[in-house]
Amino acid sequence: MKCLKQAAKRIVTAGLTLCLLLPCSVPASAALQTPAWMQAWANTRTAGVIAQLEKDQFTAKIKVDGVEGILDMVRSSGNMYLKAEEQDGTEKLTLLVLDGKAYQLDSARKLAICLGDEAAAYKAMGLSETVVAKSLSTGSATGFAEAKKTVHGKTYDAEVFNMTLDGKPVEMTYCYDGGALRYLITRVGGKQASLEYLSVSDKVDESLLKLPEGYTVCTKGTDGKLYDASGKAVD
Repeated sequence: MKCLKQAAKRIVTAGLTLCLLLPCSVPASAALQTPAWMQAWANTRTAGVIAQLEKDQFTAKIKVDGVEGILDMVRSSGNMYLKAEEQDGTEKLTLLVLDGKAYQLDSARKLAICLGDEAAAYKAMGLSETVVAKSLSTGSATGFAEAKKTVHGKTYDAEVFNMTLDGKPVEMTYCYDGGALRYLITRVGGKQASLEYLSVSDKVDESLLKLPEGYTVCTKGTDGKLYDASGKAVD
């Protein structure tokens, strides 16, 4: 079980870390918007994508390159649903942020495990609101170019952004297939990783942003066991 949780965290953390400059990686409750230093890129195609995500009303399906996993993310009115699963559909981790509270959903046992506030959900994914905020506030733009980028044998129109984050040079390349964002490739030093955006839409399935019917809401006690609202052990 522990190995599965660690694998899930790696899938989610890899995906959301690469989305660092997009609001989908920022807690819905955080007062964080596109930082002032990014305004130099306000007229780019990518700025339009970021603006769509800042509306906090979207659905995205993302594949982490080199990892056999897919992320499904839904955001609406401050609430969030995120599921990490393997290519064959095996669920690794499902999180729900609802009205400021974070839950880990266990479909096998039909449990909604309350983790605490929204920050607890990001902590479970290996992300820190404080770290994200600091990186954005201290960053600086160093360059921009339009280019062609070949990924897996296909050539895309691309926008290449160069910046400094946490004192390190970072290159982020957004690849477009027609008008749709397809890849985000991030290079830090000699390391590169990418996300494939299978779909991004402003359509939201609101049923995902609710506690599933038939699930028992529980919390973890100091003894490590799970208890329902009446105090009865469920684990």
